[in-house]
Amino acid sequence: MADTVWQQLIALRDRQRALRAESPFVVRGADLPWETNPQGVMKWYLHPATERSCHKALIFSVQKIPPRSQSGKQHCQGGVVHYVMEGKGRTIINDAAYEWEAGDVVQLPLLPEGVTYQHFNDDPSRDAVLTACLPNFSEPLGIDRGAGLFQLEAAPQFSGAFESEADDLAALRARLAAESGKAIEVKVDAPQTTYDRNYARTQEIQQRSRTGKVVVRRADRKEEMTRQGRLRYYLNRTVLHDTVLKDWNVFTHELRTRSGKHRHQGGLVIYVIEGKGYTVCDGQRLDWERGDLILLPIQPGGVEHQHFNLNGDTPSFWMAYIYKPFHDEVAHGMEQREDAPEFKGE
Repeated sequence: MADTVWQQLIALRDRQRALRAESPFVVRGADLPWETNPQGVMKWYLHPATERSCHKALIFSVQKIPPRSQSGKQHCQGGVVHYVMEGKGRTIINDAAYEWEAGDVVQLPLLPEGVTYQHFNDDPSRDAVLTACLPNFSEPLGIDRGAGLFQLEAAPQFSGAFESEADDLAALRARLAAESGKAIEVKVDAPQTTYDRNYARTQEIQQRSRTGKVVVRRADRKEEMTRQGRLRYYLNRTVLHDTVLKDWNVFTHELRTRSGKHRHQGGLVIYVIEGKGYTVCDGQRLDWERGDLILLPIQPGGVEHQHFNLNGDTPSFWMAYIYKPFHDEVAHGMEQREDAPEFKGE
């Protein structure tokens, strides 16, 4: 008898459990190769094609751009969070220039028409190094998502065969332009029906995507001494509403001795920017160092974890990326088990 669809679901569950059980919680940056592709020189930590990973909620990469050079030019849906680890430069997004330097966060907004972007390293002597993180929607929404993925120009470092997809993007834009101008005016200043309230909310979200901050400067976000440690939030869905992206929690942690201990659901990543240390995750010690990516798995009951610095008197420093809609779908909760030793609040 052929398998039922229900049996296929259970088989998929069992395969995912097995893969999660044998997958590392720390992706070693030193073990990953640099590749040169049309977008530039990149190192992939999490990718839709990655088979063994304790979760696949996010896509994560690091890109380096040589002095006075640039990345490839790409059109995509947006929704990417970049952190500038080293260097200074600018990103051109839909023909507008946004300058950045080390310690800044650069977002690609989510727009119906998508975004065309390219990174430029303006430093004459040093590489620029940027991380990139986005939710892994490759299966439910497809690689194209709503706006399409088009490679328009290749990075100077790429020497392989390349054919620009600019004509394909131009054809899509022409088709969409032919469909524009058909909307009727809908007044949403005082909506009366549920439909109109929903219409108004959609307009508000798009307005934020077009007018919010694209670059978040390190100096513009204060460091807080919290129960979990010294945190600096660049993006926060609950508290910070001035950015183009609304559904991320992105923050750095300056780890001097040890963090607090808490338990919550996984599905996030932590990138080690400086230093070395270890994380105790459900009783298991996970050592890490600069350039590593720490993954917290999605599992029943969540994950208890605590971070420890092994960098002597010099703090370690890492950044966490959390896409909050995924947390919503696993009924994310927080349990504080131990406060950070430096925390003196109530």
